[in-house]
Amino acid sequence: MDPLIGTTLGGVKLERALGGGTLGQLFAGVATGGTGAAVKVLHPSLSLYTKVEAYWGELQQVAKLGERHLVVPTQSDWSRAGRFYVAMELLDGL
Repeated sequence: MDPLIGTTLGGVKLERALGGGTLGQLFAGVATGGTGAAVKVLHPSLSLYTKVEAYWGELQQVAKLGERHLVVPTQSDWSRAGRFYVAMELLDGL
């Protein structure tokens, strides 16, 4: 079991892993208020500020779009362990 399961990041309690890739891991959980949410946690080597800076800018631009076909980040920050994460809406489907 992943050590992040059961922890809370960005107001989302992580319940299960959805998968992982070159950037990091994706988790499903429950946000404050009981709604489903997803959290992407970057790998430690990618969580350095200099590497996150460009990614952070892209997230802010996506959040401004408000397009219903885009998953918009609701919060992003660094965890206590120093890993950058992005909380977002959890989509149900393929």
